[in-house]
Amino acid sequence: MKALIITTICVLCLQVNIFSQENHINQSDAILLNASYTGDFINVLSGGLRKGTVYLGIANFKCEFNTEIADLWSGGLFFINAASTHGGTPSESFIGDHQVASNIEAGNYAFIQELWFKQTLGSFNFTIGVQDVNVEFAGCCSGSLFMNSSFGIAPTITSSIPVPVFPLTSLGLTVVWEATDQLTLRTALFDGSPTTFEQNPHNLHWSFHNSEGIINLFEAEYQKENEFLWKLGFFHHDQLITSSESVEKVMYEHNAGVYGVADALIFDGNGQQSSLNIFCQFGYSARYINENFWYAGLGLRYYGVFSNRNTDEFGVAVAHAGMRSLKDETTIEITYKRQMNNHIFLQPNLQYIINPAGTGNELRDCVVGSLRFGILL
Repeated sequence: MKALIITTICVLCLQVNIFSQENHINQSDAILLNASYTGDFINVLSGGLRKGTVYLGIANFKCEFNTEIADLWSGGLFFINAASTHGGTPSESFIGDHQVASNIEAGNYAFIQELWFKQTLGSFNFTIGVQDVNVEFAGCCSGSLFMNSSFGIAPTITSSIPVPVFPLTSLGLTVVWEATDQLTLRTALFDGSPTTFEQNPHNLHWSFHNSEGIINLFEAEYQKENEFLWKLGFFHHDQLITSSESVEKVMYEHNAGVYGVADALIFDGNGQQSSLNIFCQFGYSARYINENFWYAGLGLRYYGVFSNRNTDEFGVAVAHAGMRSLKDETTIEITYKRQMNNHIFLQPNLQYIINPAGTGNELRDCVVGSLRFGILL
């Protein structure tokens, strides 16, 4: 499988080179390469499992090949995203929270995060391959500023079903229809149980088994320029799962839920190059199956905090995970991100986590201070 993937990429590059020479196309126009690195210094100041300091990071290497620019055929796009994660696991080892304080926490792995082909046909596009659900579904632009994982995708999705999101992604088919300039409809089918890193350390072993079932998602998105966006979605998994009801174990064949996102511009400074967005999220899944059966998030994102720095951002947000048998977990996050130049940013961050619920045991409220930095090449 590894040899096949490498051979395919080499053949594609060779084709681009041939077509570039014959048709006088600049190869760099058809192939886009970039690399990035994100690192977190995290200090658990009080509460949780234990106090301590930990470092973790992720490096990404991405390659995009556009068949139309290469003069092969129109509407085709190949994409690969290779990732390397390393360092500590703050939520697992220090905090004990359910919602995961750092959205790059993964452990020590080198793997394929995305490897897919997209074909656009009119108002439709079809993507097949290894995908991250959160790229197309359930995302929130204003929520992407924050470090807590819940502001990227509702925990009622990630904790209810083995949905393919960072770090462990899987094979799937996604269909997107841009019905109008404002309305977009999406649907997807994914492998019902991605192979774990223990059995598939580089995410290069993919297989479908009837016993693992299928994950399907549907989402409707309405966006009015940069002023307003909402998403409503549904997810379903038909694999047999076990839920604990007191002492006995109960088997369920279906697990499903809904979610929603809204993101609105409430202030635009125009000439001052500043703006303020408010966003909210919700999620709900079957209570009789899932421990975290509801979620609500709310936040503000202010762009251009200082008049002489129009590329800095400030945000404050709250994420609340409603639990079935444990105390609800609430995270309050305050963050500030400053773009130092075109390649480097710094982002100090503070999170106050009430009733960390990731271990199933009662833990003291936790205060987490962090410094994130990023490098884009």
